[in-house]
Amino acid sequence: MVHLIYFSQISDMTRDGLANKALAVARTLADSPEIRQGLQKKAQESGIQAIAEAVRKRNDLLFIVVTDMQSLRYSHPEAQRIGQPFKGDDILKALNGEE
Repeated sequence: MVHLIYFSQISDMTRDGLANKALAVARTLADSPEIRQGLQKKAQESGIQAIAEAVRKRNDLLFIVVTDMQSLRYSHPEAQRIGQPFKGDDILKALNGEE
């Protein structure tokens, strides 16, 4: 029983740590002048994919997706999706200014 409680606490701490890391990376990218400038260009010409990929590798993340306020993807782990609209409701909080 103690082992299960301990494992649960570690799992919660790990999950919280990963969420905090993802949020810190997202905030940093959102404040980046290079990202902001890139969002003024066409998605495929923005250079955002290269920046996001470098940040992803440096922070040992699975993926980073950058979109504009119209949900258009500027970076994605599957390059063919760059320039395509984001699908799903996961983006709604971000578009409303929430974290």
